[in-house]
Amino acid sequence: MSQTLARLARMGPIELWGQIVDAAYDQMEEELSEVTDEERRQAIIYHYRTRLTDIDASAFGLPKNPFAAKRSYIDDPADANKKVALKTACCLAYCLPYRLKRTFNYCYTCPRLKEKDRALMKANGQY
Repeated sequence: MSQTLARLARMGPIELWGQIVDAAYDQMEEELSEVTDEERRQAIIYHYRTRLTDIDASAFGLPKNPFAAKRSYIDDPADANKKVALKTACCLAYCLPYRLKRTFNYCYTCPRLKEKDRALMKANGQY
């Protein structure tokens, strides 16, 4: 199923699942940001873990469960006291026509972006 969807979306299955993984983790982090009770926080983490990361990779048609990927964080370019998550897979937004006119074709949080290019984007306010 994921191979068919990836073919229809004209992207690789890893990139396709990466979009879903990023959305799920963003949702989890949003839920966690709204909860102050530690027991509730742990319950949210547990539910995401058991419903996403414990699934056998074969269910995704991939060699590895895409939800098992550990998220990496970088400094938020707008607020040095915060962190933002790097995407687990490129969203391919650089392929869109409006993006081709920019100096950098990748999003600031793209895993394909080199650190030196990310630093230039930050210095130029292009995030």
